[in-house]
Amino acid sequence: MPKAIMEKDAKDNEREEKLVDALGSPIKKARDWVGLLVAALPLIGALGTLFVWIFASLYVGNVEVKITQPYRAILVQVFNEKGSENEFRSPRFQLMPGDYLLRVTLDSQAPKNLRAIVKYKETTLLPYDENLPSAQVRADEEEEKAIEVKANKKRWWQFWRK
Repeated sequence: MPKAIMEKDAKDNEREEKLVDALGSPIKKARDWVGLLVAALPLIGALGTLFVWIFASLYVGNVEVKITQPYRAILVQVFNEKGSENEFRSPRFQLMPGDYLLRVTLDSQAPKNLRAIVKYKETTLLPYDENLPSAQVRADEEEEKAIEVKANKKRWWQFWRK
């Protein structure tokens, strides 16, 4: 039975070749192009995957939580604007650039929230001590004041503002 199937396949291939020869070069060109695309598509996919992996691995910034008091265990929960969450058990870690909310818990104490703006290839230092206002908190306060001042400025043509 397998010989019969193989002979039938050989006859079908011969018939197909005769048909291709009869119709001419457009079918041969189309077959060559389709064969090239079928061979190249997995290669393109592999190169794209490699590019995305390298980009995600190297496009990061460093975050360091400065803690002056002694501790035994630390848990840093990181939330981004989209709502995804990561957990770290170290005061030093890497994140992709963006705006993050960090919830830092030391030795089962109440968690403390910190904000961090991570930039590419820069180290973001976040002081944990409650007595020392962080540079980020001061920058956020200055930004809020600038927004308030800008919102309070009313120009002559902005009659809808109060």
